[in-house]
Amino acid sequence: QGLAPERVVFVDNASTDGTAEICERYCARDPRLSLIQHPRNLGAAENYNSVAQGCQTKYLKWAAADDLLEPDYLASCIEVLERDESVVLCHSGTLLVGTDRTPAPRDEASGLYLVEYGKLRHGEPPVPVGTSHDVAERFRTVGVDMIRCFDIFGVVRTSALEGSRMHDLYYGSDRVLLVEFALKGRFHRVEQPYYLAREHAGQSTNLPDEETKNRWNDTSGRKHPPFVIPLEIVRRIFEADLSLGDKARCLAVYARGANWGTLIGRKRRKSYIPPEPA
Repeated sequence: QGLAPERVVFVDNASTDGTAEICERYCARDPRLSLIQHPRNLGAAENYNSVAQGCQTKYLKWAAADDLLEPDYLASCIEVLERDESVVLCHSGTLLVGTDRTPAPRDEASGLYLVEYGKLRHGEPPVPVGTSHDVAERFRTVGVDMIRCFDIFGVVRTSALEGSRMHDLYYGSDRVLLVEFALKGRFHRVEQPYYLAREHAGQSTNLPDEETKNRWNDTSGRKHPPFVIPLEIVRRIFEADLSLGDKARCLAVYARGANWGTLIGRKRRKSYIPPEPA
């Protein structure tokens, strides 16, 4: 059942909980496993990038400690990528679960999911993003309509990383990277929910403010210009290997459709407060 990966790289970002020792024991048992250890916490962006730098495999999949994969995840995604060269990224359906793998119940009033720490959270979009053969339409669904960036944990062609900035040093750069991928080719979603996104109070989306989120992503504490995400999305459009006409169409889509209030104000989601028991 499923598909064994060609190589698994563990990256220990200066942990203090014995993670490196556990990984070393597994690496000693299987030559496909290797460990990268950072002497200090580099932040999430450089930690992810250190996996991709020098990657020699045909496909790459980033994986976070939060989330889980069903055994058929890799086989189903790679089957699509092998069959269709126009697809640069393949992900499966996503199921929101708690720390005990219990599926989050859906709140019928809002259409969102009530997670175990008391918030309403968006699940995967009902229609997959980035699937169109038309680049402007792909850009719209990824750069404008997408709310949560589950697809960043899909299986991506390593060739799509050539010339890429990968994960940049500001919080939210995963969205910009997905835009970069969508400008290069199509996405595909395997409908079965083989990807289990574990929702918990300690995940980065629940950090209290933008400064804390940026420091989680980049521990150097460097400042980023205002409106960095829309600026970088526009830059990716200009840098893409597209005709001037397609670049103009993508820019028009962004100018017309982006939620500028959210991009500028970075509004916080409201917490869900359960009713008092009768």
